[in-house]
Amino acid sequence: MLRPLTKREVNIFILCILLVLIYIGYNIVIKPLRKRISLADISIQQETKKLSESLKHLDHQKHYKSQYVMYLSKFRQDQNNDEVMSSILSEIQQAGSRLNLGIADLKPRKVNKEQYFNRFSVSLTIDSTFINIMSFIYTLQSKPHLFKVEEVSFDRGANTQGTIIRTHLILSRILIPGKK
Repeated sequence: MLRPLTKREVNIFILCILLVLIYIGYNIVIKPLRKRISLADISIQQETKKLSESLKHLDHQKHYKSQYVMYLSKFRQDQNNDEVMSSILSEIQQAGSRLNLGIADLKPRKVNKEQYFNRFSVSLTIDSTFINIMSFIYTLQSKPHLFKVEEVSFDRGANTQGTIIRTHLILSRILIPGKK
């Protein structure tokens, strides 16, 4: 049968069992733990990258929000429709007088109320030279006026020899109604 193991054999047997336990422990506990840690590190890196991109977007959003507020203040309607139309008419008259234009006819048109904005339009007739009329249109389309030219018609009429042209314009401006 089996003889009793010597002390040296017992030590070798214990050492072999210990090595098998260490091998099994490494493969069952430590290897999966390292794999989980590396996956967690990769996940943390990805989330950090997403977070930094989101922070960049937030910085851009602050910039765009300030621009949005600036443009909203330019196009916000804080007065009632009659007051706005009156200020638009006086603005057009002032621009015409600065360019020494004779505005023959200036009529407000009906305010078109859309779902999110109001469209104010004005019909006007000008008797002037072509260059002065183009300068007037350019002035009204640029800052600070920001009118849109919806319709233009030129008519020389009976004045075929002169440089004066009768021009009919329809100008409009869109404003966003403010909170009341």
